Amino acid sequence: MTDLLAIILRNDHSSDGWQHRLAVKLQSMDEADVVKLPYTDPTRQTYRRVMRLAREQTTEQVEEEIRMVMS
Repeated sequence: MTDLLAIILRNDHSSDGWQHRLAVKLQSMDEADVVKLPYTDPTRQTYRRVMRLAREQTTEQVEEEIRMVMS
């Protein structure tokens, strides 16, 4: 949950439909997207963990987890 919160806070979460866009983004990211982050950025591993979990779930399930974290 704290990993997901860290990712949410690094992304736009102020407009309508942001949960869906973030869920789709996390499911479609690959290792090349993570490698673009600076090596010293601690969120590299956070993104890897969240991406792995997001790929194992449906978009709706990821959106629901995002809502739970934000509530």
